[in-house]
Amino acid sequence: MLDAMTVTIEKRPIYEAATLVSESPREDGAWKVRIISEGQGSSGYYSRDLLENFHHIFNDVLSFRNHPTGWDGPEDRDFTMIAGEILGETWTEDDERGMAAVYGWYLPDEEYRAKLERYKKKLGVSIFAMGEGEWDDRTGNFNVTEFTED
Repeated sequence: MLDAMTVTIEKRPIYEAATLVSESPREDGAWKVRIISEGQGSSGYYSRDLLENFHHIFNDVLSFRNHPTGWDGPEDRDFTMIAGEILGETWTEDDERGMAAVYGWYLPDEEYRAKLERYKKKLGVSIFAMGEGEWDDRTGNFNVTEFTED
């Protein structure tokens, strides 16, 4: 007989590392980045369905030099921390593993462009978002079911 699964729904911060996937930037200085991938990440599990339905949450977002230390809303960050932006719309496509991932074009601010070029093999681009999901008491995993607009 299987034990009943207890599910707890919670809203929480999502911290993950994005990856530069282009070898060099486009003519406008933007880099193709893999923002988030299907599967288990450091903050939760992300399904193909989640990424395909919520990739738009990363459209036109700003990037900041660091994650906020706490999250009480947008006032936790100010414009002096901006490091770049995702240009336009994001999309999903399969990565080299055949799993879904969200991609976008990342344009760093001029002051960070040379460092990004120099250290591209060693740097990750961090993401921060808010998500809602379910804790699986049997596995201890947080299964993200949606990204929220805040």
